[in-house]
Amino acid sequence: MTLQLTPKTRIQIANEYDVDYKTLMRRLKKHEIDLPAGLIYSKNQKKIYESLGYPNAELKAIFHQL
Repeated sequence: MTLQLTPKTRIQIANEYDVDYKTLMRRLKKHEIDLPAGLIYSKNQKKIYESLGYPNAELKAIFHQL
């Protein structure tokens, strides 16, 4: 089975956590997570989810397969 993960924007990730964009950015800074400009790809998404916790069980299951 090939797993295709789509890139996400910072706003999409903030919405997954049900927080404002600026709140997400403060949390990322607190955890010393620096992201490149542009879309957030699966490698960095996993880093975010592992640091901040998975926003839902479905994402956790997907990323544990990687």
